[in-house]
Amino acid sequence: MRNDPDYRTNQNDCGRRWREAHRDYRRSYRKSHPDYVEDNRELQRTRNRPARRKVRDALKSDASGSINALVPGTYQLIPVRPEAVAKMDVMNVEIRVLSSG
Repeated sequence: MRNDPDYRTNQNDCGRRWREAHRDYRRSYRKSHPDYVEDNRELQRTRNRPARRKVRDALKSDASGSINALVPGTYQLIPVRPEAVAKMDVMNVEIRVLSSG
């Protein structure tokens, strides 16, 4: 049943209609359940720790090594921000070595 595209479309439409009819549900739920909010914040901090550790390691001054170690090619450029966990603003870039010294 879950592989049926019509079923999936119907479920998505049903969820969308419910969210539109109950636009303030999440805000009111959080307001009336402060323990849930605090638990969720703590869990998010725990999920963010590995990403922040990677950011700290990437910010070391000697992290990239020498320029000669750079291999020409196409790379993804991802802005390094401690608060960013999801990679929503990734850019593809091409790196070319113009001179070696």
